Amino acid sequence: MITSQRSKGSQEGDEAALVHGGHSDGAPGLRPQYDPHYYGAFVRDPDGNKIEAVTYSAD
Repeated sequence: MITSQRSKGSQEGDEAALVHGGHSDGAPGLRPQYDPHYYGAFVRDPDGNKIEAVTYSAD
């Protein structure tokens, strides 16, 4: 899991992973089912490992 101080960090992490051969496994966005302020993105790296970029910031 990669954490960020702002939602923009989660978005940028998602974009960087996709540029480097990853595949989306959940677009950046709020995930209120986890926490009211949970903003995350999920990608799979070229080997199939799941990577999560998340923030709990309400920005």
